[in-house]
This record gives sequence, C-alpha cells and structure tokens, in this order.
Amino acid sequence: MKIDKIESILSGNSHFVRIITDDGIEGIGQSACWGYMEAVHTVINTFQRYLIGKNPLNIEHHWQHLYRMGPFRGSILNAAISAVDIALWDIKGKYLSAPIWMLIGGKVRDKIRLHLLMGGSRPDASDLGTTAENLRLNAIDARNEGYTAIKIDPLPDGYQSMTLSRLVSETKNNVAALR
Repeated sequence: MKIDKIESILSGNSHFVRIITDDGIEGIGQSACWGYMEAVHTVINTFQRYLIGKNPLNIEHHWQHLYRMGPFRGSILNAAISAVDIALWDIKGKYLSAPIWMLIGGKVRDKIRLHLLMGGSRPDASDLGTTAENLRLNAIDARNEGYTAIKIDPLPDGYQSMTLSRLVSETKNNVAALR
C-alpha cells in the first residue's frame, strides 16, 4: 500500500488533510493552527513531494522525517505535521479494522471528564459580545447540560484598544461572574 494522493482543504476557519492510498483507503486529519491556515496549506503541499509513494503505515518514520526536513520549526510546521499524522492514523485504523485508541496503547479508563470551551476574545472586535453576563449565562447553560468544567478566555472582546485599567477591570469582572 502506498500514498497516492494528498489534498489540503481550507474550509472557512478550518483546515483538513485528506490522504488517499492506492488501495482506496482514505484518511482525514485536521490541523489546529487557526491564524495561519494558508501557510499550513502550503507546507502540506510541500510535504507531498516526500509522502507520495510512501507506505502510510510507517507513521513514526514519516513524522520524524517531516519534522526534521527543515531547520525552522513552530506552530505552522507542527500544525501541518499534526494533520498528516492524524490522517495516517486514520488510514492505519481502517487498514487494520481497529480503533485508533487500541493502536496507540489501549483502553485506560471507562469515562473521561470533559470541559466545554466557551467563547474566546477577539482582539479587534467592535461588537463587544464577550461580557461578564454572557459568560455567566453560558456557564449556567453548560452546567445544565451536564458539564462539570469549563475553559474560558477571560479577556473581553476588543481588548487591544482598551486602556490597561479597563482591560484589567473587565477581565476581573468576567472571571468573577463565573465564580
């Protein structure tokens, strides 16, 4: 089995990689680089020169090669490698008819605690939608849905244009609203 085709897909605020083997097995991966998706897209296209024709099951070998193929490392390279890595694991799981969790070490627990990621500040937002009251109401909704933990960005929208004293005050109010 060999890697036959790699597609880098930009879709809205998301970036995906589709790797297709000559046997027709398809793996999907997603990068987690929200700010520079076009750069991740370019790196994925560069990776194609190495990956096309290779055995997709040699995941660690490919990871090491991709990570070491250039002297500069950072979030863009890591996001691109991550997307490829996930797609290769997807292929391996399908090829072996096994869930990925089984391939990477097996079952550790029967349940896991999840947190809900709520909102996120936008440095230059003009509508100022992240307010203490909105955060509080969203936290109540999360609790009512069964979540026992939340993760927030306490900075208010538009924080780049705020004075330091206002930024500190609004951030403090946002955190206080959740206690």
